[in-house]
Amino acid sequence: MIGFITSSPTVSTYLYQLPIYAVWIIGICLCLNRWQRHPRISAVAMAGFSLLFLESLIGTLLSYHLLPRLFDRFGGYNAWVHSSFVLARSLIEAGLWVFILAVIFGWRDRDRAGSVKPGHSIHPSVSPVTLSEANPEPGRRDEGSH
Repeated sequence: MIGFITSSPTVSTYLYQLPIYAVWIIGICLCLNRWQRHPRISAVAMAGFSLLFLESLIGTLLSYHLLPRLFDRFGGYNAWVHSSFVLARSLIEAGLWVFILAVIFGWRDRDRAGSVKPGHSIHPSVSPVTLSEANPEPGRRDEGSH
């Protein structure tokens, strides 16, 4: 059994990717755990994690079974074909990560119009109290000062 794992480049590559697969599975589990509180965000984030997982599975299979056929078609190893394939996979993965991060963090402290809610800060070091004190409503007197 171990001889099969070490002799198959596809299987050994999947083994090397187990840590990132674990991260994606944890992400999917967190989405399922938060489903009741944030169903739309959880569903979209879970779709993103699932697409990353599928891209990795399919991309690995293609790299070990399709690329060699393409190399044969071009008369041997072709750096342009290999680089293009790796670049395409990297762009897909980066796009999916941007998608997931935008879904998870893009909704916080924003109303439907996309502006920051009153009393909320864009920067984490500024508290809502500081903002409301720094920008009092016009004509409003501070109750504490006479």
